[in-house]
Amino acid sequence: MDIRLENVGIIKSADIQVDGLTVITGKNSTGKTTVGKVAYSIVKANCRAQESFDNSRDSYLKNQLDKLRKILLPANASFSKRLLYETNKEKTNNNSLVKLLIQAYHLGIYEENYQILNDIYSQLDNLKAEDILTYLKKDNDIDALLPVQINRYQEQFEEVKESAKELCKLTIRILESKDSYRIYLHQRTKDFLNYSFHKQVKPVRNQGCISHIDILQKGHTCISIRIESANDYYYDVNSSFIFPAEQAVFLDDPFILDRIDNDGISIVSGITDPIYAKDNLIHPTDLQSYEDEMTAMLLSKRSSNFFDEIELQRKYHSIFQKINDIVPGEFLSTNDGLFYLDDGVKLNIHNLATGSKLFFIIKQLLLNGYLDRTLLVLDEPESHLHPEWIQKFAEVIILLVKELHLRIILTTHSPDLLLALSVYSKDYQIQDRSHYYLAKTIEGSWEATIDCIDENINEGYAHLSIPLLEMSVRNQHQMREQ
Repeated sequence: MDIRLENVGIIKSADIQVDGLTVITGKNSTGKTTVGKVAYSIVKANCRAQESFDNSRDSYLKNQLDKLRKILLPANASFSKRLLYETNKEKTNNNSLVKLLIQAYHLGIYEENYQILNDIYSQLDNLKAEDILTYLKKDNDIDALLPVQINRYQEQFEEVKESAKELCKLTIRILESKDSYRIYLHQRTKDFLNYSFHKQVKPVRNQGCISHIDILQKGHTCISIRIESANDYYYDVNSSFIFPAEQAVFLDDPFILDRIDNDGISIVSGITDPIYAKDNLIHPTDLQSYEDEMTAMLLSKRSSNFFDEIELQRKYHSIFQKINDIVPGEFLSTNDGLFYLDDGVKLNIHNLATGSKLFFIIKQLLLNGYLDRTLLVLDEPESHLHPEWIQKFAEVIILLVKELHLRIILTTHSPDLLLALSVYSKDYQIQDRSHYYLAKTIEGSWEATIDCIDENINEGYAHLSIPLLEMSVRNQHQMREQ
């Protein structure tokens, strides 16, 4: 999978290959993290999208059926559960439409709900106000209505029916539209990108330009996104394209362990752009902050099946051995907090060394089953690691690529990590799936480009080592002056 960027954030242009290990180095403010955010957002938007679409579609249909019942009932009236029970006991087919409306009180699976909607629509013309009022009398629900309200309801019932028919037609049209899923993917991708970049995917210093994000496979464009503003996205996807990753994980802060709340996570809310703005159709329901998502993955297993866990242990055996050299303990969640348990000793997770936390997070993600067919984005992971542990971490990363076939995007400022990754990729013979990039500011500009340095990785070492060499020269000069 290749990612092609143009006018995205600070990046003027970049072509990034993501088929194993992708390492991006360079100075601050040159767009390194931007690449990881784009890749994360695109994968998150597309992986399990059909499942999310089905859930959103089901929720939409249930909401529409609820609206339909409210439209057809007099104000302040409702079908009660007791009335539903009594209605179900009746053998007569009279007032079958009213029964359908009551049945919609208890919502079943999508196919059942959709059939109810169609049946209601087909019978609306024959519905009379008295049909509904008769059923309401059975539950004394009509006693809450004043005579003037009942009269007004009867007088306006034909208009009420027309509103109900329009709602049915709209709902059926949307649910039967062949474009619904494509438009859903469009909106979902837009929402994930806007959320990750706080609606600033376009360069903040050049709002007049058009941003492009393309996903390519073997040279062929599979997804093409053109962004003219935070609200104007143009999306095209090749329906035959299958994403190589089933999920995405973004890790940029080992201190997430210190902020885990045993009460769970808070889902991000406030997503307001539907697929069809005028129709109020479907919203993505699984947008979460990186922190909320990571918290959920650390606290829960993807599968609790015993045999799945045995398979995980076998599959990740060599990786666990490397990680256990650093953090051999286990994760323990109690009413008193979260602990690192090692050889019977409980250490509050806050007191675990920061470097150890990084290894521990990787270990826990493995144990919980979240690093299988995954895009893993690691933003400057070396920040809290001693040079010796940088080497150990590099070996773990290479093993994740080799044995689990992970796709990893890693940004770094460390020449030690860059060198270790290069050496271990050759040791484990994955150099053909390891790619290195250097992000650089365009001279005389605020924009940056990201260039491949696979054939000249020394340029990356030199770029990272120059500040150290400069200080070394300065130190030597000071010593001569003394």
